[in-house]
Amino acid sequence: MYKVKAFVTSGAIVIFALAIIQLAAEAAFSQIKIGGVTITLPEKIRKTEKSATKDENMRPGPTPTPAGGRAPVRGASSDAWVDIMLDELKKKQAEVEAFDPASPNRAFDIFTPYWIPVAVSQRARQEYFRRNGGPKSAERQAVLTPALDALAAAAAKKLPLFKPNASVFAFRNPTGEQMVIRGLRNSATLKVNKIGFEEANWLIEKNALGIPLNRYKHGYIWARDGTDDHQYCHLYVIYLQQDYAGGGTYGQAFTKIRDDQIVGCPQ
Repeated sequence: MYKVKAFVTSGAIVIFALAIIQLAAEAAFSQIKIGGVTITLPEKIRKTEKSATKDENMRPGPTPTPAGGRAPVRGASSDAWVDIMLDELKKKQAEVEAFDPASPNRAFDIFTPYWIPVAVSQRARQEYFRRNGGPKSAERQAVLTPALDALAAAAAKKLPLFKPNASVFAFRNPTGEQMVIRGLRNSATLKVNKIGFEEANWLIEKNALGIPLNRYKHGYIWARDGTDDHQYCHLYVIYLQQDYAGGGTYGQAFTKIRDDQIVGCPQ
């Protein structure tokens, strides 16, 4: 039995016609009320809503305990943040295991989060969870530790093969090199393997009107920090920069650290 709302009453014929239309449309449309207003939804939308509801129901939740037995061990936690991190660590481990120096992938590139230091350094790991773990920091670290240890084990095999390209040290500048070294807070504990600049000439940054803002070079330092709690080296990328002072002149040079990447050490 279908209930029909007639907004214009013109006799039984109109009501009968509306009922037929309603019967034909019922299979394809559904009505919902929002604020007292009746809105008709196409069947396609209803199916989408059902699909979305089904997907939400697929999210990790309490696992029912079989009758007369213990609850099975789940592969995922009940913490959505942890689940996301576990997935990211699994992907990163696969990238590291697939790394080939002859055809490198992005296994050791710097992203956010940059998992390699967190995996290979216990100190970096503690700092990461202190900053990102929230109130559940200890619990989250306990769950993620096996995945981080597995990533560290994969890195131990492939990270020694990941080394800087010689082209980034192509140009030497003793004065500039001393500046970029002094720009590092840990300069006193570094054993420098290679240092240099990628460019011979300044790169000029301009605004939309073509007016110079500054000029800069990319400085690179491949070094080992004696205070590290891991056996790998760093590739520091540091800007040597001069801001535009007007009239075709530039101010005093200064440095800005851009990247600190974990790499292999020289053999």
